[in-house]
Amino acid sequence: NCLFRFVYYRVGGRQAAAEDVTQEALLLGLRRIESYDPAKGALYWWFCGLARNCAFRFLRNERSRSRLEVIFSNIDPHLEGFSQEFAAGDIREETLAREETKALVGMTLSTLTPQYQFYLRKKYFEGLSTQELADLERKNIKAVEGTLFRAREAFRASFRSVAKAIQ
Repeated sequence: NCLFRFVYYRVGGRQAAAEDVTQEALLLGLRRIESYDPAKGALYWWFCGLARNCAFRFLRNERSRSRLEVIFSNIDPHLEGFSQEFAAGDIREETLAREETKALVGMTLSTLTPQYQFYLRKKYFEGLSTQELADLERKNIKAVEGTLFRAREAFRASFRSVAKAIQ
């Protein structure tokens, strides 16, 4: 599911393409599992690297690069304003409603660890309170607050990288 989300935004938000690329990456990973080196990082990120390469090949073969350019060109005009609002911590409702913003947030979320994605989705997409999230995870509230803090920091850092990459 996390790998699928990682791929989804890299193939222009197309469900069928994301399913195909994710499946290709998983099969490739199973064939090459002996080349995985835990000292170089988590297995998830190794699969993300494979998936990124599979997505690139898919786009090249399908000649869909123009589709991604359209997506990024739609994001570009809104990126500066969103970036300023994001930095100030005051994002307007109309900005959040834009498809470009949703795509940018989705791309950014897909780069985070599964745990951070889970916490941020529960808190900000589903509207759970910190206490409800603590109850759900069977953790004390301070542990959840700490994880949410680290998840937000990771989102900020990743957002800056994503924004820089598409500018």
